[in-house]
Amino acid sequence: MIPVHTLFVSLALFLGTVIAPGLAQAAPVVTPQIDSFEVDAVERLEAGTDLVFTLEGTPASKATLRITGVKRIISMQEIEPGIYEAEYTIKLKDRLTANTVVRASLRRGSRVATAKLDQPLMIAKAAPVATPKPVPPVIEQFRMAPAQEMDPGTELKFTLKGTPNAKAAFAIEGVAENLPLVETPAGSGVYEGRYTIRRNDNFPPGVNITATLVLGEQSAHARLEQGDKDKEPPVIKNQRPFDGETVSSSNPVIISATLDDGSGSGVDPRSVRILLNDRDVTRDSSIIASAIKYQIPQGLERGQYRVEILAKDLAGNSARAAWSFAAQPGESADQRLPLNIYSPANNSEVNGDKIEVRGRSWPNTNIDVEVEASTALVGPFGFKQNIFTKSLQTDSGGYFDFAFEPPIKQRGTRYEAKLKASNGDQTKEQTLILFQR
Repeated sequence: MIPVHTLFVSLALFLGTVIAPGLAQAAPVVTPQIDSFEVDAVERLEAGTDLVFTLEGTPASKATLRITGVKRIISMQEIEPGIYEAEYTIKLKDRLTANTVVRASLRRGSRVATAKLDQPLMIAKAAPVATPKPVPPVIEQFRMAPAQEMDPGTELKFTLKGTPNAKAAFAIEGVAENLPLVETPAGSGVYEGRYTIRRNDNFPPGVNITATLVLGEQSAHARLEQGDKDKEPPVIKNQRPFDGETVSSSNPVIISATLDDGSGSGVDPRSVRILLNDRDVTRDSSIIASAIKYQIPQGLERGQYRVEILAKDLAGNSARAAWSFAAQPGESADQRLPLNIYSPANNSEVNGDKIEVRGRSWPNTNIDVEVEASTALVGPFGFKQNIFTKSLQTDSGGYFDFAFEPPIKQRGTRYEAKLKASNGDQTKEQTLILFQR
C-alpha cells in the first residue's frame, strides 16, 4: 500500500508535467478591423433630429465616434457580434452641415483602427426636372429706315429685332408678300430686309406693312406703325431767309427749310410744294424727306417776297409754312451785327470725312460754335450727340471758318451747327442744317 503523502507528491509532479507547457505560450494579439462605417442621412440637420451611426468590424471591441464641433466622445454599443451602433441627438448649439467630418475608432487591447465617414449627414435632394415649355418668339421692334424719296428704284430698308435663330419675313399689302428678313449676324436676333420700289407699285399713305417671326410651330406678328398712329403733322422750320429779313439782291439768294416729322411716318417728298409770290417753283427745287432748297436763278428786284411751303407725311397729315422777306440792291440795310454763312448752303447735303464751314461777320467778332449730330429714323429710334464745340474770332475782314469730322458716315445723318456771334453789346445767332449724303 502506497503512503498518502507519496501519492500527493506523484500527482503534483504529473499535473505539473501536463500544465506547464501550456502556460509557457502567450495568447495571440488581435488587431481590430473596421469593415464599414455609415449613417442614416436625414432631410434636415436641425435641433432635436437623431443621427444614427452603424459600424461593422472586429467583435468584442470598444467602438467610439467623434463629430467635429461636438466636444464629447460618443460610445457605440455592440448590438450584435461585430455590429456597433450609436445615436446622437442634434443640440441647439451644434452647427452641423451635410459635410461635417465624423470619425469612428475601434479599440481592442492596445490596438486601434479608425475610419472617416465618407457619406454626407443630410440627404441630397435632386432638383425637380421640369419639362421645358415651348417659348413663343417675340418681336421687339419692326422699323423702316427713312427714305429720301418714294420714286421707282428707291430701296426701302427694314429691320426687325426679336427672338434669335428664327425665320423672319415681311409683306407690303398690295405690293409684295413673303419677303425675307435675314438674321445678320446669325444668332443676333437682328433681321434685315430690303425692297426696291417698282414703277407700277402703289404706296398709298398708311400702307399696311407687316412682319412675321416663326420659331418651331409658333409665330409672332408685328405691323410697321406709320399710318394709323401717326396723328401729328410734320413741322417746317429753320426757314431762310428769315421772316422779315432784308437781303441783298446783288448776292445769290437761297430759300431753304427743314422738314421734321419727329417720330411719325416721315415726310413724303412727292407731296412738297414750294411757292414764291404764288409762283410754283417746286420743279426747280431740291427736295428730300428732311429738307428743301431753292436758289433764285437771277438777282431779285427790290421789293417784298412771300414764300409758302406745303407738305404731307406718309400718313397724310398736312403741314404749311409761310413767311416774307425783302430784297434791295447793294448791301443789306440791316445795321445790326451780321452773321452770314457762305458755305455749305443751309439744308444742303454734304459728304467726305471733313465738313468745312465758312462765314462772315464784323471784324474781331467772337464766334461760339456747337455742332450736334442725330439720325432721323422712323419711330423712337436713332441717336443725338454733340460732336464739336469751338470758340473763334473773325479776322480783320470779318471772315471766319471751322471744320468738323462726322463720327459716323450714315446717309441721312443730320448735323445742326449753332453759331453765336458777340461783338460789344450786340449778339447774333444762326443755325446751319446739313445732311450726310
